[in-house]
Amino acid sequence: MADNLQKLIKLAKADNGKFFVIDEQGNPVLVIMGIEEYEAVLLKKVANQLEDIEDINRKIIEAQKEEDKVQKKQALQEELVSEVIDSTFSFEPDQVIVNDATNFGAYKAELEDI
Repeated sequence: MADNLQKLIKLAKADNGKFFVIDEQGNPVLVIMGIEEYEAVLLKKVANQLEDIEDINRKIIEAQKEEDKVQKKQALQEELVSEVIDSTFSFEPDQVIVNDATNFGAYKAELEDI
């Protein structure tokens, strides 16, 4: 068995080939390849993972920027509302205005004073 493995290793080194070892059901369970090719496969895998991580980080940063914009807009709106609305203002009149001739003179005099 060790002899056969050594022969496969020598062949893989000689022509940069690959050998797939399969089980009795025909499923691949092992690959024998040259170290240079294996390193290239690993480097490509790591590079793809780094790209995925960078993409996720970009999406997180974009979401954080958007959230900051929303929070700043809400804070500005709250500030504007607090400046515009006078909490002491009442929509109810101080006096009930009666539209009749008996009080007309008093209302007219009051309006003239203003």
